Amino acid sequence: MSWISVLVLAAGKGQRAGLQKLLLPWKGKTIIEEVIETFLMTRVSEVVVVLGRDYEILRDILSKYPVKVVYNSNYATGKASSIQKGLQVIDVRCEGILIAMGDMPLIDPELVNRMIDVFLEKRKIVVPVWEGKKGHPVLFPRAFQAELMKITGDEGGKGIVEKFHSSVFELVTDSPTILMDVDTLEDYERIIGYARSVGYFDK
Repeated sequence: MSWISVLVLAAGKGQRAGLQKLLLPWKGKTIIEEVIETFLMTRVSEVVVVLGRDYEILRDILSKYPVKVVYNSNYATGKASSIQKGLQVIDVRCEGILIAMGDMPLIDPELVNRMIDVFLEKRKIVVPVWEGKKGHPVLFPRAFQAELMKITGDEGGKGIVEKFHSSVFELVTDSPTILMDVDTLEDYERIIGYARSVGYFDK
């Protein structure tokens, strides 16, 4: 059985929303709980959640889930430090590293499973694409761990995707949710509106 580790980046300051966006309500729980539950529905082998701001509050909320929680004391420096903190605790059996955002509650578990299938077949970086726009999550072969350990600031894995474009498989999806993150309260309201329009809350 192939081992896929997902790193959920949930350490950001959340200042643009004016509050802790991961704690905003979503389907009777919080955004971060929805994200974690989504990944636990998929075929990933382990879920690693990297926390920073409001660590103790979020840690307590996540204590009921079978996930690894790690604290990034350097979270204010950007996504790179959170990715690298998560990489330090992934399982030695890991073959693929799925990097996901903690503020994207509409990620489709079926899409994640499709990404895993493509990864196992192609052994390339797998990036979901909607109408020509690259989104999240992104699945990296373990071979790119050294490159991920070199990134800095807030760039995440984008630079690696651009640098190794010949090693990238773009998985086309018909859903714009791969682009829908909560950076502001307006984003939050817009995402809720979209979810209602497609019957998401009726499930």
